Amino acid sequence: MRLSTDTRKEPTHTRTIQNSYAVALRRLFRSYKKQAVEALKQSEGRTLAAADVNTPWLADRLRDLATEIIILPGKRITDDYVRKSYQSGTTYAGFGLTRAGIEVSVGANTPADWRAIDALRVRNLSALKGISDEQSKQIIEQLTTGIQRGEGIPELAGRITDRVDHIGIQRATVMARTETINAFTQGTIIRYQQHDIEETEFITAQDERVCPVCGPLDGKVFRLDSDHVVPPVHPQCRCVLLPIISKE
Repeated sequence: MRLSTDTRKEPTHTRTIQNSYAVALRRLFRSYKKQAVEALKQSEGRTLAAADVNTPWLADRLRDLATEIIILPGKRITDDYVRKSYQSGTTYAGFGLTRAGIEVSVGANTPADWRAIDALRVRNLSALKGISDEQSKQIIEQLTTGIQRGEGIPELAGRITDRVDHIGIQRATVMARTETINAFTQGTIIRYQQHDIEETEFITAQDERVCPVCGPLDGKVFRLDSDHVVPPVHPQCRCVLLPIISKE
């Protein structure tokens, strides 16, 4: 089974999910950025010297803000988009099987689906926490450097903003795109396995954006019961697995 030229441009048809997921995560980090700058301003008033920053208090406050603003609401967001992405994958697989003349006999709410979705939820929340932790680490490092150089609140606030923009927001965007494809792929694999598909074909978008890693994999056939390459091969991968239908 081959993809049309139009379909190859966006093989998984998950761009809407990817973009919505990224927007939701970026909103968390932007909210954190605003509150982190406010915490910086508050910390100045907690010292005897007005020009100083209470670094220990600020570090604790920033960690609390990360939990309150990013991690706790982020769990609901990651849970929601894992489910959407996974279901998009099972639906995609079902359509492919139907087009190949295979009757889709398994619904979208089986124990295998539950286990896969639970594992994906843990993975996504862990990834979000990893981004948040690295962001917090770099913010504290930047603030320490700025304070040692005698910078004022505006300059220190700029350091916070820079780290949130370049660590939190950028990495969250990449995470949303990559983890959407990962959940999508897991959904397709589960559905293929439930219908006794033994092999899949690796398909790229076949355009100028295909990377040197995925390009040579296009058209390669892999057994599902082997330790094979599956999308996402790298961050923001767009590739997909198609079922190989036995002629017997």
